[in-house]
Formats: sequence, C-alpha cells, structure tokens
Amino acid sequence: MFYKDYFNKSVKSATEYKIRYLKYLLNDSNIYKFIQFNDNEEENLLKLESLKNGTLWFSYYRYLNDPTEYKIEYNIRKTQKNTNLSREEIEYLNGSMKEMYDVCCFSYKYNDYMWDIYANDGNGLCIVFQSLDLDMLYPIDYIEKNKIPFTNLIINSFKALDEGIITNIPMAVLPFVVKNPMNGYLNSTKENEIRMLYSFYSDKDITDGKLYPDIKMRSGYLGLNVPYDKVDLRLKKVIIGKGCSAELLEKILEICEENDYDYEIK
Repeated sequence: MFYKDYFNKSVKSATEYKIRYLKYLLNDSNIYKFIQFNDNEEENLLKLESLKNGTLWFSYYRYLNDPTEYKIEYNIRKTQKNTNLSREEIEYLNGSMKEMYDVCCFSYKYNDYMWDIYANDGNGLCIVFQSLDLDMLYPIDYIEKNKIPFTNLIINSFKALDEGIITNIPMAVLPFVVKNPMNGYLNSTKENEIRMLYSFYSDKDITDGKLYPDIKMRSGYLGLNVPYDKVDLRLKKVIIGKGCSAELLEKILEICEENDYDYEIK
C-alpha cells in the first residue's frame, strides 16, 4: 500500500516519496486517457469539442463508473468520543470533504484491455499525455475498503486540523485514491490507474467559493472541463481506435491537423 507510508510522512517528505514512486511507475512521465464514443451524438460532439479546445473532463465522483467511489464506513460514536465534536459537526465536515475534488482518471500503462472496456471496443481514442509536474498525479491503491480504518483516519484528521498541525490530512485525499479490487465483474487492478484531483473551488464563479455537503448535487453540477496546461499536461499523441466510424475519423483528423496534434490510427 502506497498511502500507508505516504500519510506517515511530513508534507515535503511525502511529496518526494510520491514523485519517486511515480517515476518508478511511469514510462517517460507518460499517462494515457481512454475516451469512448457511443450512439449519443451530442455527447460525442462534446468530447470532440474538448479535444479541439485542449481540455480534460474532471468528473464529480458520483458520476464515475464505480458505484463504490468515496464509499467510507466509520464509527461515528467513537469519532465523537475522541474528537469532542457533535454528530452534526462530524457529518458536516465529512460531507464537505467529499465535495473537495473532481477526478480525472488515467492509466500509467498502455494495453489493449483498456480499448475493449474503456474505449467501446475501439470506438474511441487514447490520448497520450506527458505529465510536466508529477506531484499533480496520485497513484491508486487497490484494497477492500472495509479493511481501511476510516474511523481512526477521520479522528486523526480532525485532531490535526484542530491543532493546526501542518501534515498530510488523510481524509482530504485518501477516499479519492483507493478502490476496491473488483468493480462488479471487472478487475479494477488491471486498469493500472492513476488520477488527477482538481478543486473546482479555485473557479469561484461556480459556487462562489462555498463548500458544504452535497453542494454539487444541489446545484446540478456534473464536472468541469480543465485546460491541459492548467494541470501541467502536454498532449503527445492521439491514438484513434479502429472502431471509429468514417464520420468520426474525419472529424478527429481535422481536429488533430488544426491543432498540430501527432496522431496514429490503431
């Protein structure tokens, strides 16, 4: 488990540890984003527009394809006893942390399995990026979530916040970067997943910089398109799936040529 060691370090040491680990995982700082097309023409056009504009979709975690995303179970009575916080305060703080980040998922390995599952049997794209700042990336730990001591992590996080300790706060990040090994019939470990987390609160026009439980659901928020350079990514190549229609292929090639994107057809 990467994060077991990561959260036992100071902020500086944890960052250095993460970057060393990512250099071990990644080949030339490359990460891969698979995008699928389907029968929804409007959705397909939005994805093409995103490619044209050089943006990535960061999703509200509730709309990721794994229903167990951010699923945490903890003992609220034990948390109350060890933090002197009320049930309402604990639920408010935990609920607010759920809203902190949006998520964009990548793979740190390129393989055909991802085309089958995440690019609609080749009716899609694989965008190859180079990460210019590895600290923007978070590896995924695959572990049964019921084995994670969330109660103790929550208690320690609240105590650190209360004491003003400058340290890694596990509950601010951990629920976004751990996954159950199995997602239904899919073996999630084969994804070789790595993630970016983006806080939409830097774009204050969305919610006026406010943060509280379920603010995104209440406002109908689904996610956010973020420019590549804002998350320190450089597009290296667009790989076009063999299952793309002639019409889609024509549009993709036009976008690649207009933007001077390197590309290949699988």
